[in-house]
Amino acid sequence: AHVWPRHVAMFLAREITGATFTAIGRFFQKDRTAVLFACRRVRDWTSIDPVLAQEVAGLRARLCGAENDGKTKKRLPAENARRNAVESKHPNTPIPK
Repeated sequence: AHVWPRHVAMFLAREITGATFTAIGRFFQKDRTAVLFACRRVRDWTSIDPVLAQEVAGLRARLCGAENDGKTKKRLPAENARRNAVESKHPNTPIPK
């Protein structure tokens, strides 16, 4: 009943923020593999159903608005906190995404 909306939400979270499957899974209280499955499922279904593709694109546009063209990935607050903590301890060390 609520599977498809959750899958789309996970897919859009990944597309818009670039967050890891693990971070998205934590938010939805799911395993990272469930997020991976959801993203693949939405990608596959939208590639064969233009109506679904249009609906997902519309949701992405509403979420991104004028401030984000959908190509720029935003970080989740938890990722920003982790990045800031690492940067303050090791300012010249590259941080993995």
